[in-house]
Amino acid sequence: MLIKRSTFASVAAAGVLLTGSGAAVAADGAPADGAAVTANAGPSKQAKYQRLHQLTRSTTTSVKDWRRTRELAQSGVDRWGFIWSTDWCTKLADKPGGFNFKLSCARHDFGYRNYKKMMGKEAFRHSKHERRVDKAFLFDMNNQCAVQPHKTDAERRQCRKTAKAYYDRVSN
Repeated sequence: MLIKRSTFASVAAAGVLLTGSGAAVAADGAPADGAAVTANAGPSKQAKYQRLHQLTRSTTTSVKDWRRTRELAQSGVDRWGFIWSTDWCTKLADKPGGFNFKLSCARHDFGYRNYKKMMGKEAFRHSKHERRVDKAFLFDMNNQCAVQPHKTDAERRQCRKTAKAYYDRVSN
């Protein structure tokens, strides 16, 4: 495949390349999620940090990508070596008022645990990442409120109010 050097550089800077076969690979040469990884071919620290950032944003794409990456890790395909354990929102009820926030809690735990491991606990507490992970938590809960089955507008408002109370508890 012929690629102009400037095009290749800009694609590589974006972090993903396509091989001639159409298989996606990271800019560091490692295969994309779902592909086999050989021993010692793990991602660089910078690539892992960028991936963590991608998986903890307040976007529906980030949520879907996190879920897919989590499912792959749970099935044994874990190219990134992230921490996936969760305690489902420490000391907070998982389903307050019947609203299920468990996956929101799991993604929040994912962000906290992995940033703390990569940066150190104190550096994380004083970084922009803690606030961003907390905002993603609120984003996730509000999205969950929007898709609750058979809920009235009043129940959805109550769900968002409960989500905001959860957010306030974790972001203090």
